Amino acid sequence: MRKHLTINALPAVLLCLCILCSCDGLKHMLGMKTSSEIEQMKQMDYEISQRQKMLQDSLAAVEAAERAVAENPGLDKRYYVILGSFKEQSNVDLMVRDAKAFNFNPIVIPCSNGFTMVAASGHSTLPEACSARIKVEELDICPYDIWIYDTNQGLHK
Repeated sequence: MRKHLTINALPAVLLCLCILCSCDGLKHMLGMKTSSEIEQMKQMDYEISQRQKMLQDSLAAVEAAERAVAENPGLDKRYYVILGSFKEQSNVDLMVRDAKAFNFNPIVIPCSNGFTMVAASGHSTLPEACSARIKVEELDICPYDIWIYDTNQGLHK
């Protein structure tokens, strides 16, 4: 009779243990990961994947810049004083001609969006590029805004 009572009481005891102890408590007692530990692992995995994505994006930007320099030997500087950006090749040719008339050695920079930029000069530092931009603006070479393009933007091909 005692044996029969013990077997019948076992499910009730387990049910009481489950109710009194949370699932995490049982998991912990059994050596399994609790829900908070699982959540921490998921968060760590997400952070690692985000860091890997940022690294891949950075590497892709560097590779794109290196390809652009290889494809366009004139793109060996970081900053360029841009005279204009054009969709039509005829407009690019006109701007190159005008730049040459002002004794510039224009640099043609094709962009990935279908435009082509024409630069008056390229510079290694931003202060140099700013000085050159001011000088170009004084010449009144083009009727539009003149700006500085930073190759780290990665707009070029």
